[in-house]
Amino acid sequence: MNAQIIALLLSLACWLASPHTLVAHGQISGTILRDGTVTQNKNSASNQLPDLQAAAERALEQGEHREALSLYIQMCFADSSAACLQAAQLLDQKADLDPDPFAAIPLYTRACDLGADDACGAVKSAFAETESRCTNDDAKACMASAFLQLHNLTEVPYAPIAAAQRFEKACRLDSGPACTELGYLYATGLGVGKDLERAATAFAKACSPNNASDCVRIGEFYLHGRPVSMDVDRAADYFEAGCTFGDTFSCQKIGYAYLTGSFVDADMKRARVFLRRACDAGLVSTCNDIPKEG
Repeated sequence: MNAQIIALLLSLACWLASPHTLVAHGQISGTILRDGTVTQNKNSASNQLPDLQAAAERALEQGEHREALSLYIQMCFADSSAACLQAAQLLDQKADLDPDPFAAIPLYTRACDLGADDACGAVKSAFAETESRCTNDDAKACMASAFLQLHNLTEVPYAPIAAAQRFEKACRLDSGPACTELGYLYATGLGVGKDLERAATAFAKACSPNNASDCVRIGEFYLHGRPVSMDVDRAADYFEAGCTFGDTFSCQKIGYAYLTGSFVDADMKRARVFLRRACDAGLVSTCNDIPKEG
């Protein structure tokens, strides 16, 4: 699945989820949603619905399934239930688009929200499947089940305690994104007793070589003091770890911090190292900001 589609799926998943969680469906390395991102996408898509629909139909006719999927997801942002459903069905029918059997769940969920009865039936069936697979130690299934139980649908009642249990199981199964969500729940007290020490433990497990993109997200939690207490030293540690593990946006974040002295002591040598990594990894906006030697 290409980066554009993954980013759109992540945005959609975040849009669908309750404010306290960013689910892992379609996660793209280093993607951090900022306030207004989804609104901007939605407004843009709303203005282009007829053109997007025509382009999606042409893409389907030509067998360009990835392009069609991207277009349908954009229309889904504009509250087109038919587009949400079409995108979900494409993901289900074309295994080459995403091998994750639960990737379509956020799309079915949004289509159901918008009144597509077929999608609601699919959500109910998907929940039963996720629960069954979670019982058999499928970490992705546990994550998908938790997502559905936090969304508060008629088909899947709101159950934060059960969702927390699913995240905890997935975390034990070494799902980094699940550990991040579990840490968030411990930090906020949703579905579990508020416990900042256990939140810190879950976050520490989440930031790993196989889940580098969550390091920057956790670093942001500590940098801004939400939902945990502000700790700029710990934030810097997470950004540096994420960069070491290969997350470009972590390199960018800590590189600019050393360049400007925003939450660490300014250090041009370290700024040079981290911004160079970000530049070499393709973040061209950082290339001109690398401090010169000497």
